[in-house]
Amino acid sequence: QYLPKLNEIVSANADGIIQRKQISLHSYKNIPIADSFWESGDHSSRTWKFSMHSFAPLNLLMAVGAWGDVETLVRDWIKLYGEINPETLGQFPWHDHATALRLDCLSLMAVASDGPDFPDLAQQHATLLLREEFYSKHTNHGYDQALALVLASRVFSEFYDTSEWLKVGLDRL
Repeated sequence: QYLPKLNEIVSANADGIIQRKQISLHSYKNIPIADSFWESGDHSSRTWKFSMHSFAPLNLLMAVGAWGDVETLVRDWIKLYGEINPETLGQFPWHDHATALRLDCLSLMAVASDGPDFPDLAQQHATLLLREEFYSKHTNHGYDQALALVLASRVFSEFYDTSEWLKVGLDRL
């Protein structure tokens, strides 16, 4: 199951984000939301950065159907981090595992919503995940990278020729 099961806690945590008050995610509770959502929390913590840049907060919003908020936050993320800096490749936000899970989230958004599919962002992620030097071979990160490519190849095939995404993803599994 990709999205958290809808219950009172998930609803309350999603509402904290919708109201732009706080983020409660994993072991992090009641983290105040900064002026820029994606700059919220302790960015000296790798775990926090991973949670944010893997789009985990969006899973809460998708679980409650807050698609407008999802779209807004994705657009905000693109403005801040949409360009890949080769000097910091592999670090957050373009960490190998977070990139794979973000692509999963984009695929899920495209399947579950009538809103924007963000195909260009998905293509950017897939192109990076295809790169051999970015691939984390024989790790859980690499496994998730491969799965993300396979899923995205099916979801975004109406926008792009995703046959290479599928082939590389399957070859890496």
